[in-house]
Amino acid sequence: MKHRIMDKSYYLVLVYALVSLFACSDMNDLHDKYLRKGETIYVGRPDSVKVFSGRDRVLMRYWSSDPKAKKMMVYWQLRSDSILVSIPTRDSVDLLINNLPESNYNFELVTMKEDLTCRSVPYQITGNTYGERFQSSINFHLIKSAKLISSKDIAIEWYSPNDNEIGNEIVYRNSDNLEVSKIVSQDEVVTKFFDYGKDLKYRTLYLPTPTAIDTFYTDYQFVQLEEPTYGELIGGFKRWNPTGIPYKVYGSYHIERLWDNNVNSFYLVAAGKLPYSFTFDLGKNIKLERIKLFQRQNLLYDSQNVKKFQLWGSDSPSVSADFSKWSKLGDFEITKPSGLPAGENSPEDIAIAAEGHEFYVDPTQQPVRYIRVVVESAWSGATIAVAEMKFFGWYF
Repeated sequence: MKHRIMDKSYYLVLVYALVSLFACSDMNDLHDKYLRKGETIYVGRPDSVKVFSGRDRVLMRYWSSDPKAKKMMVYWQLRSDSILVSIPTRDSVDLLINNLPESNYNFELVTMKEDLTCRSVPYQITGNTYGERFQSSINFHLIKSAKLISSKDIAIEWYSPNDNEIGNEIVYRNSDNLEVSKIVSQDEVVTKFFDYGKDLKYRTLYLPTPTAIDTFYTDYQFVQLEEPTYGELIGGFKRWNPTGIPYKVYGSYHIERLWDNNVNSFYLVAAGKLPYSFTFDLGKNIKLERIKLFQRQNLLYDSQNVKKFQLWGSDSPSVSADFSKWSKLGDFEITKPSGLPAGENSPEDIAIAAEGHEFYVDPTQQPVRYIRVVVESAWSGATIAVAEMKFFGWYF
């Protein structure tokens, strides 16, 4: 009985050994199969990708640092469209993809070896294109006013910009009949040109996104300029004093007498010392051509009457005693035609004083509203008298 048990054990061990031998042989055959094929190597996908929107196109900027990556396939539309490109450098590369109707796109970028093997894991990114739908949504930047200030000077005042607007292109013919094109910021409030001739038009520029590669334009819009009135500016004058130039008056001879249309009344101030500045507001902007100053009539060419003065102006009330923000309109002097001593006046002296002393201002200066008169000398003393001041030019 004991002998039979040992024989049975022997046969079991033998069977187990044979099964193991065949199993190991099959496993080695499987390993050999893959070893003969070699190890599978995957190319690294792009390190980084950016997509910039355009008009029916995108610009794709990518970086691929894996030296094995020689080609790249870009898919979109669920891989129904694609493009195969070479990777020329390890630096950033710009790739334009055209003929993409306005829409949102999902892109897949797959890099590979030169022979198109060992494809990378896809790099997925989205991007938008813009076209006729966006074009139809844009409008002109609205103009609040467009004025011909003088024969060559124009001023355009704008409303607030529209969304996605990046500027306005203004086109006109200058005084030499040459076409001029200028781009102005969408945030500009007032635009001025000083060489205008004719045919003013403009169009508005848009970017769908801040990084878009294509600019969209409205059609050109011709602008009808509002032309100014030429003549004497009447009415609207008022007392006004900026920081550092206080109002002074002698008695009841207030500054309002300068524009009361009565040469027999006058503004009087005990300046104390010269030069002395007095200021006032014309009430509106005027492109000045000339002024008239009337003396105190009962003291012609004598005493308190102004002899030498400067005229300054500003289109803004944000000025002070400092001259840095003022524009100088001219240096002027009242002369006595006869040259007779004080107290003696010829008929010509009297006639010219009655008409008012006329002075032409610097024609290159821009329109002003706020006036500063700097009296440098009187005929004698430091008390100043002025009967009337009149202003002539172009205004609206």
